[in-house]
Amino acid sequence: MKKIVQILVFAALACACTPQAFTMLVEQKKLSSVGIDLSGKSVSVVYLETGDARGDAFAASFADGLAQGIEAEFYEGERSINVFSTPRDRSGNYAAKDSLVRFIMETESDVVFLVDNPAGDVSRTFLYDSMNPQDKVIRLEGEIKEVNAEKNDDMFKSSAQHAGLQLSKLFQLEWEKQPIHIVYYDSGRWLEAADYAYDFQWKEAMKIWLELVKTKNVEKASCAQYDLAVGCYMLGRYQLAKEWLELSEKTCPLGISKDLMEKIEALL
Repeated sequence: MKKIVQILVFAALACACTPQAFTMLVEQKKLSSVGIDLSGKSVSVVYLETGDARGDAFAASFADGLAQGIEAEFYEGERSINVFSTPRDRSGNYAAKDSLVRFIMETESDVVFLVDNPAGDVSRTFLYDSMNPQDKVIRLEGEIKEVNAEKNDDMFKSSAQHAGLQLSKLFQLEWEKQPIHIVYYDSGRWLEAADYAYDFQWKEAMKIWLELVKTKNVEKASCAQYDLAVGCYMLGRYQLAKEWLELSEKTCPLGISKDLMEKIEALL
């Protein structure tokens, strides 16, 4: 989550006993075009060897390019992704979840990419993210006609590596400006928490909201629950954010929860 890029549109009411709100425009991370976020996850790349020299050379170079591209985006370019090879079992179904789960366990990774030998002019890569709630294998294919046209071995390997690098770009992060609303009361600890939120000190703000949520005033309790949902969302704890938001709606509907719920559910 990036820092505030535009500051505040106030929608404040005069009475201190009435909830008020301010809006912060922030840059929020969008899911990649594949629908997978690799941030904070351990990743391994496995490529299959068939004994075909050219096919194996493609798979090895493609896997290396894929790993380098992901490292550049998520690991500041440091070599952090292990690349493994394994013999291809002709009877194996490498598009099946069980096959990918086995590689997850063997590599001790959260995410595994399995690079198969190409099928003609089409590259084949299978992805399984063990932390993805959808719990499915994603198949990725790419056109490699120009790679196969290379006759020189070094140029062929370089082109295959570039093809792997291009595939990694499907996982690049995108950012978009989104409004985030903070609810508060014009008094004491509420203002202190709002100041922390304004400065992006979410953990400090949440400590106060956790105190304020204990009030017997259902409207104030709901406001604190809503703000806790915002804090969790901004810290990337989306499931917990959803739970706080649902509790807020159950305690006392505020009329501003729908937008936040849509943002949260888009990331679950």
